[in-house]
Amino acid sequence: MMSLSTLAPTDVPDPDNDYTPYFQRPETYIVPVLFFIIFVLGTLGNGTLVVIFMRHRAMRNVPNTYIFSLALADLLVILTCVPFTSTLYTVESWPWGVFLCKVSEISKNISIGVSVFTLTALSVERYCAIVNPLRRLQGWRD
Repeated sequence: MMSLSTLAPTDVPDPDNDYTPYFQRPETYIVPVLFFIIFVLGTLGNGTLVVIFMRHRAMRNVPNTYIFSLALADLLVILTCVPFTSTLYTVESWPWGVFLCKVSEISKNISIGVSVFTLTALSVERYCAIVNPLRRLQGWRD
């Protein structure tokens, strides 16, 4: 066993400093793997939904359009934020520069706005469809 006197000054734990080097943190290894899984599954799932929606005209109804919008918002975050954000758990500072930092943050904000608006519109549309189920049919008779 080593005694504290044989350790280098950087190896001795400092009770006043709570900093833990990145290579000693478990999230340094766990988070990038989770982000990779999210990236792959999110790209495949949302990409498949977008392709199906674009290829099949029969899928183009109001609720599916809202789901399509959510898929696009998710793809925006997955492609522009997930790869860059995962590196923050493995390095100590943002290595991608100011431009990508701004693009990543803007795309996060846009995606949040699109998702909230889409879910609100979907909820209102479903509410109207439930409260007034025959309203569309009544318009055809007039």
